[in-house]
Amino acid sequence: MKKIIYIFVLVLFILTSCEKNELDNNLQNSNIATVVDNINRPTRPIILGKRLNNPFSIENMQAALDSLKAHTDQLEGCMKAPNLINEIVVSTTDLYIRLLPENDMQYRTLMNDKTLTLFDFPLDYNIEQNGDYYHDPTVTGNYTWLYTRVAKDYQPPKDIKYEVISELFLYEHSPYYTEEVLSTDGSMKAKNKYDINLKDALKTIQAIAFFNTGNKYGSIESLNTNTGMQKMQKTIKKTFLGKIWYDYEYYPSGTFTIESTHAIDKYGVVSRYDQNTGNYLIVPLKGIKVFFWNWFKWTSIYTDLDGKYLSDKYFDGDPEYYIYFSGRNGNNSWDLERQFIGLDLWVQKHSLGEQSKNGFNTTIKSDNDYWDACLANNMIYEYMTICDREGLTRPSSNLKVALSAHGGGLRGAPLLQNHTNFYSTAIIAGLAFTMSPLYRTSLALMAAAPDIVISSGWVTGSYPISGMPYLYRSIWHELTHASNYRCVESQKGYWYASDYWSSVIGSEIVLKDNYGSKGDNNWEQIALVEGWAFYNEKRYDAYYLNGVAYNGYNDIYYPQRYIDMFFNLNLIGCSNSNLEKCLSAKTLADYRNLLIGLYPSLSTQITEKIQEYE
Repeated sequence: MKKIIYIFVLVLFILTSCEKNELDNNLQNSNIATVVDNINRPTRPIILGKRLNNPFSIENMQAALDSLKAHTDQLEGCMKAPNLINEIVVSTTDLYIRLLPENDMQYRTLMNDKTLTLFDFPLDYNIEQNGDYYHDPTVTGNYTWLYTRVAKDYQPPKDIKYEVISELFLYEHSPYYTEEVLSTDGSMKAKNKYDINLKDALKTIQAIAFFNTGNKYGSIESLNTNTGMQKMQKTIKKTFLGKIWYDYEYYPSGTFTIESTHAIDKYGVVSRYDQNTGNYLIVPLKGIKVFFWNWFKWTSIYTDLDGKYLSDKYFDGDPEYYIYFSGRNGNNSWDLERQFIGLDLWVQKHSLGEQSKNGFNTTIKSDNDYWDACLANNMIYEYMTICDREGLTRPSSNLKVALSAHGGGLRGAPLLQNHTNFYSTAIIAGLAFTMSPLYRTSLALMAAAPDIVISSGWVTGSYPISGMPYLYRSIWHELTHASNYRCVESQKGYWYASDYWSSVIGSEIVLKDNYGSKGDNNWEQIALVEGWAFYNEKRYDAYYLNGVAYNGYNDIYYPQRYIDMFFNLNLIGCSNSNLEKCLSAKTLADYRNLLIGLYPSLSTQITEKIQEYE
């Protein structure tokens, strides 16, 4: 871990001599709400086209219903049960709104609200250019309007500017609609005839609203047969007043893959690229969130270990596809977040543009802008597989990872969202006690603080293949720290683990050259913690990247030389899972005693191996 990470985070809370408005200005001048560096290139703005006539507005849905009632002779061509048209009353189900944060605290409040799906661009416009951000040209401040759909009884956060753009009628949220439940084999359970016919009537009203407002609707596409996952109900041809359309339900599906130098399957079996040709392998993009959006409907799903996805909602029109850099493997999840001076702010995402409602397949290539983040996501996913294969502890269930290509190799595992850091907590408490104006700002910054910081700069430039092992080692090193902390927490509890990790961070802040030297304050715990991380970094590199036997490291420098201590302990019969388990100790003597407790028959050998490094 690089101590600059901890120095920076703590210094933010020590700046009690700074004026609050000065610190706020520094944050605001960064345009964190709209212009934030993506991983390896400048951000691109979203360019809007013309505003569309919103078919879901109360006025337009009522006009569609009135049109159907006025031409009852045409209903046989577009409805299964024309009499049901008289049972439907159009009323507000949702609100199309926008909110404008005015400072960092308000921005973070909105970003942390898990009930909201926020867009920084309006949802009723054509998009001429897909990009990473949109800043409303009519807004003069450093933040922009955030748009979403909410329930009709939504109450906005206090003091945040809020406007209702339109009242909506979404038939899925109306009292007339009931959800269809999937059976265990994936087929639709039959609904009673009344429910089926009522849904048909609701969809007909929606179709007419689209036609009346000049929006395209009801095109038919061939099935996506490449995934084996596609699900679509039967298609029905309909007509009304000369308009022809098709009633269908497409569930987008597909497969995402990525260029890589190697692949690890669910059992930990490795495939490697041909070093003679230098050609990449095409491997699944695993456990990454795929987000779909069309008008006021959206959903997300994670790819599986084969890179396949299947939306849990159908779409009437072609949705915009996004990759959200939120990953998941079993019970573990992580967010790869945009980074600003060491603090992560919001989950990175990348637009894939408007794609077929039927589905979309793509391969993320090394020259793609978002290759770095996809590669990092796979590395984290595969680390969980390695932990399971080797009987090691997975990290805490949720990790916030700040990823940047411009960190100059910066990396660290402060784990600030997963433990209570006694140093920063004491500083914040002091600010609260003195009623310092920096107190609220400190809390906001702490809420944005990462668990892990990684620079992907090694894999940018002319030789990405040669840089990939460095990114792998960096991520695996820091995840080993996260596993170390979680292992301690599972044995000793949250507060012991917080004290344990605070002592590592506190020591590395003040020590020379990141880790100090043997004999410095707390040198033994740092030797154990960092030696273990370097040991696994080198070991994983040997087994999973290079495909060669690991034969130790033989480094004379502190704390890398403790790689060999763990290597030698493993050679005499101490399993890696037990070597990890004993890392709740802060001294070499305590570590030795814990290990002997697990291997009493190896007492002499364990003592001899550890004494070499005391």
